[in-house]
Amino acid sequence: MPVQDVAIGIDLGTTNSSIAVCYKDGRVVVIPNDQTGSRLTPSYVAFDEGTHTVGERAKESPHENAKNTIFQMKRIIGRKYGDAEVVRNKELWPFQLRCGEDGHTPMVVINDLDEEMLLSPVAISALVLKSLKSSAEAFLGQPIDQVVITVPARFTDAQRKATKEAGAQAGLNVIGMINEPTAAAIGYEIEGNESQTFLVFDFGGGTLDVSVLQSTEQSSFRVLATEGDMELGGADFDNKLLRHYIDRFREQHGINLREQPPALARLRLMCEKVKNNLSGRSDSYLASLAYITGAINFKERTTRTEFEIITDQLFQRMLNPVKSALRAAGKDKSDMDFVLLVGGCSRIPKVRQTLEAFFVDVPIKCDAFTDEAIAMGAAVYARSVMQKLAGLPSKYKVFDITPFTLGVGVAQGKVVPLIAKGTPIPVQERKPFTTQRRDQASAMVRIYEGESELSAENRLVGVVHLSDLQTGPGDQPHIVITFAYDESGVLNVTATERENETGITLSLH
Repeated sequence: MPVQDVAIGIDLGTTNSSIAVCYKDGRVVVIPNDQTGSRLTPSYVAFDEGTHTVGERAKESPHENAKNTIFQMKRIIGRKYGDAEVVRNKELWPFQLRCGEDGHTPMVVINDLDEEMLLSPVAISALVLKSLKSSAEAFLGQPIDQVVITVPARFTDAQRKATKEAGAQAGLNVIGMINEPTAAAIGYEIEGNESQTFLVFDFGGGTLDVSVLQSTEQSSFRVLATEGDMELGGADFDNKLLRHYIDRFREQHGINLREQPPALARLRLMCEKVKNNLSGRSDSYLASLAYITGAINFKERTTRTEFEIITDQLFQRMLNPVKSALRAAGKDKSDMDFVLLVGGCSRIPKVRQTLEAFFVDVPIKCDAFTDEAIAMGAAVYARSVMQKLAGLPSKYKVFDITPFTLGVGVAQGKVVPLIAKGTPIPVQERKPFTTQRRDQASAMVRIYEGESELSAENRLVGVVHLSDLQTGPGDQPHIVITFAYDESGVLNVTATERENETGITLSLH
């Protein structure tokens, strides 16, 4: 397979998304979108008058259309409707969610032209990816196919597979996925003449990822540990401000803005603007919205100190994954050659101040293009993947790890671990199983992610249903199931008869 002229990397973000190209000569360019020319595209999709818009136009769509303006799908992609994270997030969204017909997928409710439509987070994300694809093809003057998409380091198997499916629905061949902290390290071109140990603090719109890595002069990156907080990102700072402003408005006017989607949508955008301004040179910012409801105006001045007090709980959580990652890697903070700070939240002054106070004399690396490093790293990694697929030597080598322990459910509600958290990938583990009865022609195996011995305290990945089994003695382990993680951290499951290695029919749900 010949190597294409361009390699494409995509950072599918909670708040903004971006796409970058790596040319054969090694040049990397973040591609501007074809709407505003910005290198960042808001991860928004708006439906109106039988059509849809993506990006800035969707974000700025009329607030009367708030119920049909969808955003932050990355926070619930691959999750179940009843998950605590879904319940928490939908509380402050102006659009509606409903449980899908399958009994677990959260579906976005769209009402347009007097018709109701239900779309999954995968389908919404695919529209964002399709818009990025269109911009890239217009910029490059050629169609694109193979891409690498980044994901949070602690994305579950279901979230990774859902992201890959979104790419497929957008007409993309996802040849690989790379964890965002690792992509950021590549994007910053961390190379040198000697090995370096460093920590990546990736504080984005939806998640906080922390990884400890080692790099070598051979341009290889080995992940030693990864931790994170999947419910800590820029959106959570916005939500803290939003709740504060809603409570203040109710105290002053006796009106609950949560019950008014257009007002809620306007106020949410204002919260993002307040956060961004207070992350710059401004010490205070006046949030002002005319006629937010009826003839009532909204006006509230917030200082940087007040912002830090309102969001103090979030700042307190920041260092927990840092300490956990260092501990898991067997490193002290003084062992770090530097800390790489990426993601939009890295601009919040107290974030950097907190890290500087914790790491003391360890250099903190951060620049003005912190939002683009992940997409750039993904594009460079895509070049390496394409070279590998073509049988050519590649410049970068990435050795990532599993973010969770993988195990199978057994009797008494227990879980037997198969692949430990922090195991280098790709990896596979073969496990023999026996049926309970001599004449049993089918079986079921539950697979879990998590660190507890109890199945109820872990996340159910899925249930393997085995059928067409050869009947035999019930006390002999005649079934072998192979659990394998590929380089993208995606789980694949196969099963065979132990005696003749004959494949067994299975399905994973």
